[in-house]
Amino acid sequence: MYHLIKKDILMQKRALRLSVLLIIFFTITLSNIGPAGLTVGVLTVTYQLVLGACALEDKNNGDIILISLPIRRNTIVLSKYVSIYVYAAYATLGFYLTYLIINLLNLPLDIPFNFTGFIGAIMAVTLFSSYLFL
Repeated sequence: MYHLIKKDILMQKRALRLSVLLIIFFTITLSNIGPAGLTVGVLTVTYQLVLGACALEDKNNGDIILISLPIRRNTIVLSKYVSIYVYAAYATLGFYLTYLIINLLNLPLDIPFNFTGFIGAIMAVTLFSSYLFL
């Protein structure tokens, strides 16, 4: 399962660079709406990465190749769901690093990085991505 998640991450090098810009953009624009800003930002970045992984797999007919390998289908599906949380952890870490940088530089942005926003983001990511994989 680790190798399937690693494959999805390595296929998206360009999307990961774009997501850094999205994190900075959403930090600046959504800083005034409270914990919902963190939720929306993490959801957007994670959903962008999940959709990118699905699009690249469809483009390259990755599902046909994966099914032909000696990997159980349960492992393939489980790796898709676990990769959602890997992307969410990446987005959360990115938002936390921008939060730390803004606090160190004493910029006039009020970014509420708290547990409520994080839990809301995880719930939203789970709901949206589960609906995507149906």
